[in-house]
Amino acid sequence: MALDRFVAVCKPLHYTEIMNSAMFMKLLIFTLIRSGTIMFALVALASLLSFCGSNVIHHCYCDHMALVSLACDSISKNNAMGLVVIICFVGIDISVIFFSYVKILHVVLGAAAGEDRWKAFHTCGTHLMVMMCFYFVGSITFLSRNLHIPIPIDINTFLGVTYIVFPASINPIIYGVRTKEIRNALLKMFKININKVSIVKISTIKM
Repeated sequence: MALDRFVAVCKPLHYTEIMNSAMFMKLLIFTLIRSGTIMFALVALASLLSFCGSNVIHHCYCDHMALVSLACDSISKNNAMGLVVIICFVGIDISVIFFSYVKILHVVLGAAAGEDRWKAFHTCGTHLMVMMCFYFVGSITFLSRNLHIPIPIDINTFLGVTYIVFPASINPIIYGVRTKEIRNALLKMFKININKVSIVKISTIKM
């Protein structure tokens, strides 16, 4: 999304040329390879461990570090891989997102005025807050186990759920409902549904 907005704002005349099907496929393949490689390495390292104690994971889903912390073997390699995940997914991603939005705001502040500037700040600001929630909270849950930082289990579980559920729930509102065409279509759809319910109720009363 940050890359798409960067091209749309900073290179609007070349948007269709840059953000075409070929670029989409390249980004999709890159994402699949990067995520698949990291996840495969995590699963492979976890499969080499032996578990001889408790089989209860103190989490509401099968978190990697929550799983390997139950192992009887040394988990130094797993901890190192966890730090690699933080660097690849947090360090690089945040840098790219931050750079793109700095460029976007620079262009908007130089060309737009008044209400357009406020819209740009509002859209960029809300997206950045959601992304920071995802990456920052996710980093805390990862690093708390990697660096053996004592965090109560309930709080750690809550943070783990928050960084997964919150961005996925808020992003459709930020980029969907606030878009005029989508908002009008939703209002029209709900209006039709309300009218249908009203007709059914009236018909029921007449019967």
